Amino acid sequence: MKRFNHITIDEEKAEVTFGGGCLAGLLHKTLAAKGYYTSVPNSNEVGMVGALLGGLNHPLGGVHGMGIDMVRSITIIPFSSTDGEQLQQITLSKESQDEKLKLFNVLRGAGSGLGVITKITLSIYRLADLELEKGNQIWTRNLVFSSKALSTAIDTYLSLQAKIVPRLSLVLGFMRAPPAAPQPGAPMVFMPGVPLSFTEKE
Repeated sequence: MKRFNHITIDEEKAEVTFGGGCLAGLLHKTLAAKGYYTSVPNSNEVGMVGALLGGLNHPLGGVHGMGIDMVRSITIIPFSSTDGEQLQQITLSKESQDEKLKLFNVLRGAGSGLGVITKITLSIYRLADLELEKGNQIWTRNLVFSSKALSTAIDTYLSLQAKIVPRLSLVLGFMRAPPAAPQPGAPMVFMPGVPLSFTEKE
């Protein structure tokens, strides 16, 4: 998939276009080097296309919405054609018409299995506009509890809510332990927190 890892930044249009095999870490680092950011998952090893097909919840969702809200265009080779045309690569956007617009909307959050996505274009924003302290850094912390510690997880969540700082994204979720965990498939309570340290505007 490295052949599909290309990234093109268009500063004039404030957008980035990346290939279907692009990983979140590569996109994030490439944009940061130019002073920009976009929606990326918390893990560097997650594929951008797969994350977007799932909606892409990201640390700055409270500022820009989910990843799918930042999609400007999707280029895809669909597995089937509704109008009888020969299968070929097409680019879809909010400006598309009829069936192509419907396909664009389906791909944004629920579009797996409909074709081969060759590239996606997302909106980008300047890191400086976030007015972050300590060198434009955003940090995350994840707390994981066993299902038996549900009451502890709830108490922790509520105590953090009482001390919440401005622009803190805090979520209490439920999941199964991943395959590499000591007890794969075991129920767990997951608490990802994404504090953003902003300077106060005068």
